[in-house]
Order: sequence, then structure tokens, then C-alpha cells
Amino acid sequence: MSTPKTEQQAESSATDILIGKARIKALRAAEYWRKECEKQGWDFDEFLKARAPAMVRTYLVEVLLEARYEPATFSEISAVLEQGENRILASITGSREPLEWYLTVGALKQMLERLPDCTPVFYERLEDEYFKRLGWKTVAIRSPDPICGDMQCVPAFTAYVGTDEDGHKVLALTAHY
Repeated sequence: MSTPKTEQQAESSATDILIGKARIKALRAAEYWRKECEKQGWDFDEFLKARAPAMVRTYLVEVLLEARYEPATFSEISAVLEQGENRILASITGSREPLEWYLTVGALKQMLERLPDCTPVFYERLEDEYFKRLGWKTVAIRSPDPICGDMQCVPAFTAYVGTDEDGHKVLALTAHY
């Protein structure tokens, strides 16, 4: 005997279906543009950076309209668009699909646009052993995010693009070497 779905599970399933339909359209379009870029001698990665977000948003709006999607609030529509854009762009670029609580490069870029280049970068503190043995210092940082709260952080040492265990692209920040 199956258990009835909660309202949130049903909403999530509907969202996944809509995003899936938009993903199919966006992947087909991306493949078309990949071939076109090859023919024209264009850099496909640069083309994607410039055009893919708008293309993906267009397909998301198209499937919302086709489904006569009528969420109760503007924030629900925004959530579908943001979640869908991140998930579909990850499929197109071969990146690891972001979960809603992960920081994405797009969100990081928006935050960075408001900061001067000289602003230092920190991330959450590591095990005590690094601090005792290597003499590392921490900085207490107050966070406006109620989930993260205040943290003891260390300066970021470097950042690099790597791949996860499934071969998807990720951005990694590190403070140890």
C-alpha cells in the first residue's frame, strides 16, 4: 500500500517534471549551437557563457506557460526558474548539478560584483590540528545567513576547477596544501 504524497513532495515532483521538459529542449538547442560553433569556428564555451542562461530561462518560461503553471506566489515561480536554470546549465556544461543549498558560481559572481578586488576570502575553519601544528589563525565572521550563523574561518589559500567522483566540473576552494 503506497503512502499519500505530501503537498511539498507533489510540488517538488511537478517542478522536476517541468524542469525535465525544459532540460530536453535546452539540451537539443545546445547541441545545435555546438555544431554551429564548430562550423563557424566560434568558441562554444564562450558562446555558452553569453547565451545559455537566457536560452535556458526561455525554455523554462515556455514549459511553465505550456503547463499553465499557476503557483500561488511570485517567489514560487522564481524558485522554479532559479532551480531549473542551475540544474539545466549543469547538464549543458557537464558540471555537478547544484543542490539548492550549495553556493553556485553564478551566485558567487553576483556577490563578488559588489565587492572590491582587495576583499580577502575566508571559509569555515578546519580541524584544530592544523592550527596548533602550523600556527594558523582564525577570524570570527558574523553571517547574515541564519542557517550558517557566525563561524570561525581561515583565509582561502587557492581555488581551482576540479572534477567530482562522477567526472562533473566543480569549483573548489582550499586553505591547505
